[in-house]
Amino acid sequence: MAGSTRMEYELPDLHQLLTMAKASFQKVPTLVEVPCPVNICGDIHGQYGDLMRIFASCGLPFKVRYLFLGDYVDRGRHPLEVIVLLLACKIQFPKFVFLLRGNHELFHINKI
Repeated sequence: MAGSTRMEYELPDLHQLLTMAKASFQKVPTLVEVPCPVNICGDIHGQYGDLMRIFASCGLPFKVRYLFLGDYVDRGRHPLEVIVLLLACKIQFPKFVFLLRGNHELFHINKI
């Protein structure tokens, strides 16, 4: 994803992704034990390029484990792309991708 290029999403596709992600999260207990080794990543803040660099450097999320500490959106140029990719990875690779909620995922912090 270069420069200001944005991905186009259809509303029904986003709805389906969110529905599947919700079902995936509801299957997971509140306290999750993440087996080692694990890559711990924090504060992506909509920086899709940074997320791609993390995957390129540390390995793809079906080969190595990731624990994301939240703050996926806000500030950066591609918050939708970041959250869509992370949710898709969580759905597809639930034993490799663990997502925690950061303060930027709270409604009162990130009002539209």
